[in-house]
Amino acid sequence: MPRANRKTSPEKGASQRRKKNDTPVNKRGEATVVAIIEAAEQLWGIHGLEGASLRHIGQAAGSANKAAITYHFGSKDELISAIFNHRMASLDARRRPLFDAAQAEGRLNDTYTLLSLLVRPLAEEVDRNGRRSYTHFLRALGRFDRVAARRDLSLTVYRIFELLPKSVPHVPGPVLRTRLSLVMDMCFSAVIAQDDRASKPKTNAKLLDDVLKASVYLLSMPV
Repeated sequence: MPRANRKTSPEKGASQRRKKNDTPVNKRGEATVVAIIEAAEQLWGIHGLEGASLRHIGQAAGSANKAAITYHFGSKDELISAIFNHRMASLDARRRPLFDAAQAEGRLNDTYTLLSLLVRPLAEEVDRNGRRSYTHFLRALGRFDRVAARRDLSLTVYRIFELLPKSVPHVPGPVLRTRLSLVMDMCFSAVIAQDDRASKPKTNAKLLDDVLKASVYLLSMPV
């Protein structure tokens, strides 16, 4: 199962990777860190993780220093972790109240509720251009079980992943992981489709609800 994240900010994480005798990150450095994270999220979301190099990401972030990404993040995987951390606070601010309400109402054993808790906050998470670049990025990571296995997930998401198997106890773990990857790819596509239909909120809401209902059916099918 995934391990809960300690919610280290991307700026703090970048600072911690410096040598002890380095100067702290100043405001300009923080702006560079955020620019790199957002450029990576957008480019990897469009081109995939192998379709945009660290050099291209640095250029898109407006950094003239070819070593900026290595300096601030150390590696590609650390940059990926920084993207998760960058989005975590705003997503958790939406997801946590929904989780608490579902818990109070006794709905955390319901597969539809759990999937909704994962997916609906993503539909509201947009970049400065109003696009759902984070969801594009998640889809670009590939199989969702690899995303779920990462250590940079919030405690709320971690709890949802613990509860999902209990909502479909008749489905063996390996089968559930395969189905969940297929389901999340469908859900990501439904969220991303909203970028091209921003003027049709009712249509978007209906599509997402339909996909969630179909996802419940797929996850809970007899084996």
